[in-house]
Amino acid sequence: MSRKVDYLAVAQLPSFKKFQTARKKFTIPITIAFFIFYLGLPILAGFTKVLTHKVAGEITWAWVYAFAQFIMTWGLCMFYLYKAKRFDKMNDDVLADIDKMDLAN
Repeated sequence: MSRKVDYLAVAQLPSFKKFQTARKKFTIPITIAFFIFYLGLPILAGFTKVLTHKVAGEITWAWVYAFAQFIMTWGLCMFYLYKAKRFDKMNDDVLADIDKMDLAN
């Protein structure tokens, strides 16, 4: 059985606003940081000589930077999984408030 949801009323719920604010405070800075770090490699490699210096033996900073991108991706994934638990709890609060709205109507 499907039910009608008043999405304008849901958007006004304090729990929904709290959820949206918390999610934006997390996703926007993390996305910006990811893109800056991700685009740094082709920009530095293409327009500077910074990454051509050797670190150890024949390994240059370009290889270190490229490997660091894998580490950063895994790190962001783990950090997101940690934060997602809090987002799930906030989402449950929103759903509970929606159920309360339905019972009141």
